[in-house]
Amino acid sequence: MRRPAFRTRQGRVTIRSPLSGRGRGRGRGGEASALGVQLYLWARLVYVPLYLSGVPYVRSLVWAVAMAGLALVLWPLLH
Repeated sequence: MRRPAFRTRQGRVTIRSPLSGRGRGRGRGGEASALGVQLYLWARLVYVPLYLSGVPYVRSLVWAVAMAGLALVLWPLLH
């Protein structure tokens, strides 16, 4: 069953979600961070049905887009 993996993903989303607010709170956010949040959110929403239906290659591409969005959010916090 895939339910344990889905529960793990729910935990990861609760960890990553506050990152978007930290950049704005410190004045380090910008257009790139906003784009990163949007990329991450939409890619994750597309990823779930792909994961549940078992589509392998497109799912990996969508995951990479989500990670690129997360990198855009983290970049201003690291510099």
